[in-house]
Amino acid sequence: MVSAMDVESLRLALLAEEPALLKKLATLILEHQLQQPLQTCVSQEQARELVGRLLQPATLELTLQTELTSALERALDVLTQSDEPLGVWVGAETRAQLVALLARPEGPRFPYMADVISPALLRNLLAPVFQDVLLSFVARVSSVVGLSGREVSDRSKRWMEFGRNLVGGLGIDEKLRVLAEEFSQQAVATFRTQLQTRLAQPEGQQALRALLEHALTRWLEVPLHELCTDAGRLPPAEITALLPPAVAHASNQPLFEVLLDQELQAFYDKYGSSPLSKLLTDLAIETDVKTLFITAMERNARPLVATPAFADWLAELLTTAS
Repeated sequence: MVSAMDVESLRLALLAEEPALLKKLATLILEHQLQQPLQTCVSQEQARELVGRLLQPATLELTLQTELTSALERALDVLTQSDEPLGVWVGAETRAQLVALLARPEGPRFPYMADVISPALLRNLLAPVFQDVLLSFVARVSSVVGLSGREVSDRSKRWMEFGRNLVGGLGIDEKLRVLAEEFSQQAVATFRTQLQTRLAQPEGQQALRALLEHALTRWLEVPLHELCTDAGRLPPAEITALLPPAVAHASNQPLFEVLLDQELQAFYDKYGSSPLSKLLTDLAIETDVKTLFITAMERNARPLVATPAFADWLAELLTTAS
């Protein structure tokens, strides 16, 4: 049997500043765990089950409501007070790379977007604009004709009035209107074709790059408080509320399971048989994790060691070992 004094002595030794036994114990435990393969700590099946639980609507809703929504609201409260432009968050090099990425000739052509915008609906939207422009032009021409009529002789005025009446009688005005409408319909298709041709040429690509760079520059010059004020019209709580059902629906798709299994397989193929330390090293956080874990364990273990429950456990351990 081990005396109570032995148990108390061990507890005092653990709580003593020198030697720092708790710190050594934390280091020993951590180093041991970091040398274990990932798959012995968490199997691929366990990881898959964990991801599935995290994606459940109830879990997501709770996480979003308690964490993400509050974080967004706090961030908006701070940013709405800032006059800094959005561009302070984007470096010049990143900005240039983004423009180059968007404008590069070998970039995506989005062929699957061809039918997203219906030509017929686009014509319905833009045709009146073209038509109004043309009719405005016709009206300007008529004004010029009228102005010229006031500057010529009375005889010329009479002949001009006769000509106008003749044009009206022949239905020329209506023909002009029909012609303008037909042209406005055709102009949309012509515009699309000419735009595609233009973008396929070096000059067009350069113009697109300049357009994107100008748009990006202007966007990054917008003060943060303006963006946040605008974003405030869509309350974070309502936005985040859309995510749980959306994620739940997506995660129930057979293709999602294929993608999840594929990524888990790739992750475990790379790290499953390697020590956990390799994962931390690849993420460049090994030293930080070690320091954080050891400090936290040493700090949090002291109150535990001081409790009667720990003394009882230690006595039971010593009794079993004797």
